[in-house]
Amino acid sequence: MSLDNINNTKATSSHEFSKSTILNRTENFSQQIIINDENKLWVYNIEARSLNLAYEATAVINSFEIDRSGETFLTIFDEKPIIISFPYENLNSKSTDFNIIFEEARIKPRGIAFDYMGEILYIVDESIGCLIVADVHTKQYNILLNDLLQPVSVSVDPQEGVMFILQISHSVLKGNMNGENIISIIEGNGISAFTMDYKLKRLYWVDDFVGIKSSDYSGKNQFTIATITSTIVDLSILNNQLFWLWQDHHNSSVHQLLSCKINANSCHDRVMYPLKDLRTPVSIKSFTNQKHEKTTSVLNPCKINKGKCQDICLISSLGTYSCACKLGWQLNPDERTCRESRDFILYVTENLIRGHILDGTKKTFTDVILPTTYRTNSSKYITSFDYDQRNDNFYFAEDRYVYRINLKQYKPQKLLFDLTDFNLYHGTVIINLAFDWLAEKLYYFRYEKYSTSGYMRYYIKKYKFDGFENVRYFDCKAVIKAGMIIHPQRKYMFYIGTNDSMIGHRKHVERISLNATISSISLNTTSVDINLRKPLTIDYQENRLYWIEKNYSSLIIKQSNLDGLDVHQIILENLPLVDRIFIYRQWIYLVDNTTVWRVYKKTGKGCIKVMSIPTNNINGPIIDDIKLINDVT
Repeated sequence: MSLDNINNTKATSSHEFSKSTILNRTENFSQQIIINDENKLWVYNIEARSLNLAYEATAVINSFEIDRSGETFLTIFDEKPIIISFPYENLNSKSTDFNIIFEEARIKPRGIAFDYMGEILYIVDESIGCLIVADVHTKQYNILLNDLLQPVSVSVDPQEGVMFILQISHSVLKGNMNGENIISIIEGNGISAFTMDYKLKRLYWVDDFVGIKSSDYSGKNQFTIATITSTIVDLSILNNQLFWLWQDHHNSSVHQLLSCKINANSCHDRVMYPLKDLRTPVSIKSFTNQKHEKTTSVLNPCKINKGKCQDICLISSLGTYSCACKLGWQLNPDERTCRESRDFILYVTENLIRGHILDGTKKTFTDVILPTTYRTNSSKYITSFDYDQRNDNFYFAEDRYVYRINLKQYKPQKLLFDLTDFNLYHGTVIINLAFDWLAEKLYYFRYEKYSTSGYMRYYIKKYKFDGFENVRYFDCKAVIKAGMIIHPQRKYMFYIGTNDSMIGHRKHVERISLNATISSISLNTTSVDINLRKPLTIDYQENRLYWIEKNYSSLIIKQSNLDGLDVHQIILENLPLVDRIFIYRQWIYLVDNTTVWRVYKKTGKGCIKVMSIPTNNINGPIIDDIKLINDVT
């Protein structure tokens, strides 16, 4: 693609770039350090000690990579982030040809690395804590790893089949390039930059205000190679020289490029290269014009027909490989072909909407959707959500507001309605939300609290996307807020109710019709626990209700038909205090704030952990809300 013809690509990209600005054409020196400075790439020729502007974009260059085979990759941030590639020699010529190899508005690449054997791009996104892999030819991608802690860079060695991920101020992770065998090999709260020596198979990293340290690929045989008590922005290795980008601790506008020669366990002959023309350099890479050929003594199993993988072929260790599918799909039992992921757990945690496959044994490619950031009008958690799987719309409530956001397409979040516009009473809150996908109507509970008397009024309302309809409202002084669910085929709504009583509250499940004006029916479920977040669910395949009745020393789960009759129960031991329940196929899924378990719904046996969310958050709920998504619901 030529920059002169960029208008021809506007259907797939909204970006426009200026042509490369060449101030001084670089001669063919063998040692070069490339410096990323906002929207410019500068080339520092070590032998000539000259700094030349090689490339200038109209938007910020967030990260870049120069592959050992000479391919250059740039992440450019404009309205949407985009990754382009072109041969390295085009930096030092007037050629303006490049290829758009990755474009996804919801991913914000912080660091990139290229597997020149498998031709796979590795991308870390610090904002969502994920490592993404993308085939540079087909543009298919998926999330290899999630729940990373501030990942800022990734490095790969295809000949060894290993990768390294820098989690800033935390650790360096090592694993196979297909995501297997991930372990932490270096830890410390001062880790801020990282690079690799591919020839000697050694690692180098910065320990802030201490120095530059080194180890082998396993994180062993560590030593401090240079003591530096200032801020180091980035590192790079060129032959036997170590280069680092230095920032003045007292004046952040002052930067220097420094180097030293590595000799055994030390670094000698330190040299400083001034960077007067640079404003905010953020990273450096090294390159020599003695290209590394893509041929290698290590077998490349992805070279021929992508190893018979339908979507993505990933190199592992010692010439082995594994297949992966594009996002939203998962491998069939043959481990090569793919099927769409229609059954998954959708949940909200720490300002992200996420989808997780139901297979609790897998450690990689467990995401069904891209982790999606949502916005709220306050700092409160989402109180309730529902999902329309037919068009991927996610509806959620927060305080007095109801929003919609699409989880598969890049569309702005939309405010559907705001109850503050209706001159309602002080303390009005939406506490439950449910979507009827057959009638395309959104139902919600809201209550209004009178500040003087504590009197509450509860409403069930429905939103038709073209106005409001008042379905039913009633007044009471008790708490009525749990378990709102809809059975679209039967046109029923179920929810947990209580009656005002001086001696405790009689809990019951109420059922109302969605298409008539008949009064509600109270089902005979007198001990359902209303203090739980979602104690009630429907088995849509067998048309039965399930609810958590007690959750003390033992967990009692009861079930009935939709009329509250034919009641059975199972008792579960040795489970923590769960507060949500879902049914799918032969399984009961039980959830607390961090973990999802499942057991056989007929017997309560076969308990396994499906999903666990690691987090350091101790101040509030980790899983704000959760729902089991499948073709039935």
